[in-house]
Amino acid sequence: MPNAFAQSAFPSASGRAGSATYSDVGTLGDAFDTRTTTGPQITARQGFAGQLYEPKTLSLSANSASVVEGAATQLSATATMDDETLVRLGNAEPAWTVREGPMAGISTSGLATAGDVFINSPAKVRGAWQGAIGELTVIVLDTSVVPPGPVEPGMGFTAQAFSPAAKGTYQGILRDINGRSLGAIQSFTVTETGKFSAKVIFNGVTYPLSGTLLPNGSFTGSILRTGNTALSVTLQLGITTSGALTLVGTITGDGTTGTGSIAQAPFGNANPAPAGLVKSYTFLIPRTITGTPTVPEGEGFGSAKVSASGVITASGKTGDGVAFTSGGFLTADNQWHFFQPLYSSQGQIAGVLTFRDVAAVSDLDGPLSWIKNPKPANASYPLGFNLTPSFIGAIYTPPATGQRALSSLADQHYNARVTVAGLPIPNGGFAKTVNWLNTNAISYFGPETLSASLAASTGILTGSYRDPMTRLSVSFGGAVLQKQQIAGGNFLLANKAGDLVIEPGTNFGYPGSDPAGALPRITVPSVLPTALQVSTSLFSGLAAGSYGGLLKRGADMTGGLENVVIAQTGALSGTVIILGKRYAFKGTMGSDGKSTIVISRTGLPNITGELQLMRVDFTADHWQISGTFTADGLTHTVEASHYPTYVAVAPAAQAGRYTLAVRAPDAVDTAQQPGGDGYANLTVSAMGDCTGTLTLADGTRVTFGGRVSRSAEWFVHRSLYGTSGGYLVGKLTFRDVGAVSDLDGSLRWVKPVAVAGTTSYPGGFDSTRTLVGSRYTPPVTGQRAFAALTNSLYNGWVRLSGPDMSTLPLLDLTAVDRTLTWTVANQLLYYGPDKLTLSFSASTGLVTGTYVDSARKVNLSLGGALLQKQGLVTGRYAAGARTGLMVLQPR
Repeated sequence: MPNAFAQSAFPSASGRAGSATYSDVGTLGDAFDTRTTTGPQITARQGFAGQLYEPKTLSLSANSASVVEGAATQLSATATMDDETLVRLGNAEPAWTVREGPMAGISTSGLATAGDVFINSPAKVRGAWQGAIGELTVIVLDTSVVPPGPVEPGMGFTAQAFSPAAKGTYQGILRDINGRSLGAIQSFTVTETGKFSAKVIFNGVTYPLSGTLLPNGSFTGSILRTGNTALSVTLQLGITTSGALTLVGTITGDGTTGTGSIAQAPFGNANPAPAGLVKSYTFLIPRTITGTPTVPEGEGFGSAKVSASGVITASGKTGDGVAFTSGGFLTADNQWHFFQPLYSSQGQIAGVLTFRDVAAVSDLDGPLSWIKNPKPANASYPLGFNLTPSFIGAIYTPPATGQRALSSLADQHYNARVTVAGLPIPNGGFAKTVNWLNTNAISYFGPETLSASLAASTGILTGSYRDPMTRLSVSFGGAVLQKQQIAGGNFLLANKAGDLVIEPGTNFGYPGSDPAGALPRITVPSVLPTALQVSTSLFSGLAAGSYGGLLKRGADMTGGLENVVIAQTGALSGTVIILGKRYAFKGTMGSDGKSTIVISRTGLPNITGELQLMRVDFTADHWQISGTFTADGLTHTVEASHYPTYVAVAPAAQAGRYTLAVRAPDAVDTAQQPGGDGYANLTVSAMGDCTGTLTLADGTRVTFGGRVSRSAEWFVHRSLYGTSGGYLVGKLTFRDVGAVSDLDGSLRWVKPVAVAGTTSYPGGFDSTRTLVGSRYTPPVTGQRAFAALTNSLYNGWVRLSGPDMSTLPLLDLTAVDRTLTWTVANQLLYYGPDKLTLSFSASTGLVTGTYVDSARKVNLSLGGALLQKQGLVTGRYAAGARTGLMVLQPR
């Protein structure tokens, strides 16, 4: 791309030109100029005239080599040209892409946003510019609980002489010069005379200590040890900046020195603790390292209580699942000197914790030293560890009955997400959207079992997860942190600890929270079947046999012909149905192939028929009957086909199983006529006989009869609704329409007004609908009948659309979408919270069931047919006296 030039003059021997975007160093004989450009900054070295630059390598960098999940880091790039020129690219110059790992995306200006991770994880990004490619790895850091910020500064110390006022109980922690916990001085009790006794825990061993403080408040002594050198002890009484009594002590031995502040317990019945601190608390101890198998990845958790006398009691579990019960007291500086021996005195967790209000974060916090000494015999973390996590505690208020412990939890299903993470879990962890109920129990809808319950009095929760497919089973525990509106904890699996986090929210995804998309409908053939070419025929004994067909008046199908038989002699008999009324007739087919029929009716004009024998052109035995029937001044044309005789060596080509759907019009008014699609199973025998059962959209069930003609046509006529005059009539054609159908045609469906014994559509209706059929192949064992579905959980959508499904007066529920799992055993599984129960008949291809949502007063019956050729189940639901569409589609 050409640059805009701005010329500058230089001395003839040599020179340097520069600007904010370009610098150029030239020597005698060089041809060079100064360019003003908004492109990348360039430092060029001239060596010959007409030099061209090509990038050789591209180096990437980030303003931070690690980024917390959800945060962003700015990427930049520098290109090395083929003459070693360095081109510092603008942030938007390279084409940025994510190669792999948990990076959510990169903007065109190179701002990379980290995705969610279970453990600290690398993400690889790529930049490309003029054919040069560079890659960079950025570490995405896992975070769950917000840290409280900087630790409170030290309380200061001023030495004091001893006075009787110093009597009381003291306790404190001993640390080495690096802040590592070495032990504690506990139960330090001093009298008015200065005599004291105490328990010293040093490097995992407990020793007694006693003596007397000197008038200046000091003590120097030792702890004698059998078979080992003595421990040196020094103590000095003093006060902190706030005036709180404390001792500063040192214990020296075993090659190290532990120093600590041993604070007095100032509160009691006569001097109660500050009311604002006399509370119940919950706490979390967030993990410090992830992705390392030699250290725990779980969060410690527990509960604590401060009494009016300042006594602190606590219990919980460390991040590797070790239970503990601890205690202590509140100091005058609002601190708790927390020390807990662990692992049979081969480790401890300890720290000075401060009661302070950090808005929206904590009410009690401080740094901890968590140590486990190596012990090869231990199955869990035998190499030991030395970690420095934080302690984060918050006031806990037990919820009232019917209230959730975390107030930000919405009063609905799918209101929280449980994340279980760590190396023991396949793929590093999983997250599930759950239901935190107002009973403070946690439930889950899915094939796995996930449940938990909260002890409302303490804020401690316990639960478990089991996946029956992978057989992964996890028991977990944790605590709520109300100030941060979160819960955390840990689990132990295969001697390794992992992390538990529970977050409130209503935007977490779950199967079915994704949009189902446009509602699919079955496709109908776009081209009508080719009309048969027929010619009149003289009567022949070859035309003898059974016939069936229909009557039409214009484009409307108005009736049927049933049980029509022509004898070898030409004798003719049968039944004609005209607008729902049945009339038997008899006659004779003349040698010319014609017959005149007269049907007498008491008190009504006769019905007359003029029939003509026909033969389909270019066939030997495909006979038809055409003509008319005239009744009550209306003339109806006749079309009927001969039922051929198939033989075993030449069976009907259409033989097999089918599933059918009678498609409702797209714009059907369900207040006037049924919504949803009728559905059926059909079997065509080798002899061409058609049997099966059709369920119409209003729930009416009829059976099939008749036979396929030589020209692959099948006439259907069925009387409906008793003797009311309702009927179903149509002509269907067996033909292969690619990816659409193997059978199609039109059906006219008539229900008269006020049919006795029915509750739906009392005003009646007259609807012509398209029937589409597909060959149906029953699945073999271990095979889904619905081949379009993926081999996964939640592989299907059930979709209901149509009239109001609820009986609640103010709820107009016209659409419901639900995900289900269609298994290889052809079971249809749905997990809630409402109840969708469906069963599939592998022999017929039909789906039936119910949908119940008690909360919304929904109770529906469902049914449909699997059309394998279209990869869709379509059918109907019934909501009271009205019906709508049911579809089951791939997800």
